[in-house]
Amino acid sequence: MQPEQGFERFRTSPDVRLTDNDRRYEKISQKDGWQCVFGILNYSTGIHRIRLKLEKCIMNTLIGICSRNKPPKDSPFYNKPTTHGWFTHDYVITNGQGSRAIWPPVNENDILELTINCDEKSLIILNERSQTQNSMEVDINQAPFPWCLLIVHYNKDNQMSLV
Repeated sequence: MQPEQGFERFRTSPDVRLTDNDRRYEKISQKDGWQCVFGILNYSTGIHRIRLKLEKCIMNTLIGICSRNKPPKDSPFYNKPTTHGWFTHDYVITNGQGSRAIWPPVNENDILELTINCDEKSLIILNERSQTQNSMEVDINQAPFPWCLLIVHYNKDNQMSLV
């Protein structure tokens, strides 16, 4: 297991401010609207853990991965074939397609651990507070390596940090 959270940082788009050495982001837009934040690291081999603290306005937030070479470019960002992950409100995205999951709602200040298993081409998300987890396989034909961390958010004042 390779704990990457000590090295991962955010890189971002307009209307998002990075602080804490690029380990915290906050959406500073005055209105709601889809935006995304990417991690700086590439994931192609091994197992990697990324811990994220949901600090503020956490609804309508997707935590997952996308293909670094085929990132989602147009809003709403989550419905692209390379996007895989979990919305904080009980919705799963696989190959850009959504479905419901047995994934209880999260609370502000929850810490979620995303495990990226490149060797098995899979993802696991764990809510540390509730100990609830969910997993998915990633089709590398749809999302070829390297992968990167992807956060998609909608609400104004959204805020999250790497821990």
